[in-house]
Amino acid sequence: MAAVFEYANNFYMTDLSYRYTCPHCGRGHTDDRTVGNLTQTRSAVPLDVELWVKEYKDFVDLNIKYTAVMYNDGYDDLFKGLQPRFETIRFDCKHRRVIRRFKIGARSRFIDTPIDAADVPTIARVGLSQTIFSTLNGESNAGKHRRECQAVMSALRKAVVSRLEKYAGYPIKYTHHAINTRGTQFFGDDVLRRLILKTYAPDAPLNVVDTKLRNNTIMPHTWETYRAVFYDTQKGKSYIDAVEDKLVKQPSKAKRVAIMRDARYIEAIHIAEGLTDNKDYQDALMEAIRPYLGMEYLADYVANKSPRNALQFLARYEYQREAWRMIADTARSYEDIIDKEAVWRQKIKPADMHDVLAKIVRKERDKDIPLNPDGELEAHINGYDFIMPKTSHELIDLGEAMRNCVGSYKKRVAQGKCAIVACTKDGKPVVCIEIQHGLIMQAKLFDNKSVRSSASEEVKSAIYQYMDVKGLRDMSGDLRS
Repeated sequence: MAAVFEYANNFYMTDLSYRYTCPHCGRGHTDDRTVGNLTQTRSAVPLDVELWVKEYKDFVDLNIKYTAVMYNDGYDDLFKGLQPRFETIRFDCKHRRVIRRFKIGARSRFIDTPIDAADVPTIARVGLSQTIFSTLNGESNAGKHRRECQAVMSALRKAVVSRLEKYAGYPIKYTHHAINTRGTQFFGDDVLRRLILKTYAPDAPLNVVDTKLRNNTIMPHTWETYRAVFYDTQKGKSYIDAVEDKLVKQPSKAKRVAIMRDARYIEAIHIAEGLTDNKDYQDALMEAIRPYLGMEYLADYVANKSPRNALQFLARYEYQREAWRMIADTARSYEDIIDKEAVWRQKIKPADMHDVLAKIVRKERDKDIPLNPDGELEAHINGYDFIMPKTSHELIDLGEAMRNCVGSYKKRVAQGKCAIVACTKDGKPVVCIEIQHGLIMQAKLFDNKSVRSSASEEVKSAIYQYMDVKGLRDMSGDLRS
């Protein structure tokens, strides 16, 4: 192999020519291009390309022939391959399989690598990797030959679909897609992914291709079994029957419709069936849970509470603009909680779940310490109890109940720099008072409002009597204007 391109001081300025030739009319175009980033991940890039479709019996081949530009590991030299290279994606429509083929030189034999049925869902989502086809993207000259590229992919689609329909016995839908000559993937990637899916499962819904999330994350319980579904479809079983046989315990019309609408419903059905035997609740749960797959919290919610309670929780956010964010935030708080059983030992209203879980997380992160109050500032006046938090967690509870920052006073209270007194009525805090050396520094109602803004004369009277009983003076300005 002779060195055609010597190593330059600036590798990225080494120019090579990419030539695209239409297999039908022979017209081509040459444009000087820089190797650049194309060579960063591959040991060969195409110098000239010929792309065509070949039909033979039950096979349809997408072929590419190219002259390779090689480079060594040290990037010392660039070489031009001595023999042309051939790569083929073969659709075996009768046996429902796709084969990747490769050879160097026109007289050598192809090396065949069949695509395993279990890899179809992944390939349908992200396309084929590590093929020369992936270099025919927006960085190549494919955009200058969009019409010829579109004709090749159109011929491939029609040839594959016609043969699949012959053996399947029904129309094959949703295989058309425009090419993209400006992206980072193969210009015909969308068509290719759809055809590979339809070859292994002609009646599979297109949402398998369009799923954007990582399925091992959103389908943690069913992903591996779901991959095995395509072994059955390859043997001739319908997609929905294969899914039901492997993944659905109690089939229903609603579940069949949901599965064909979105493959992610399979995980939601798995969770719902594991939580209740009631089919009505299963159908409702699969619809409610599907947008929030991968959240351990929802499954535990149903298991420890009830399907109805979980549905009430989800329904609370159903029409809110930031519903997913609120539920995801609740789920993240749950994941951070060490003692998860502590959550379910409490009686928590669905409306309060988000705030209660956030409080539990803060308590676990913030070690509970005694505040050692002397009790001298506690009293009972006219039905109001004036009490002092005994621990830092009680201080946090008071701050969250009053929606203020008193929970952050832990260190100051523990060091005796100030005292916190809660004025409560029937066990519920009404006023939060900060006292330093006999002086009231703050006296706040809910949401940090001053006591003087209260319309309740009863509350004001109780605070004034408390001051007289304990000999306190107001320095806050929160009691009198």
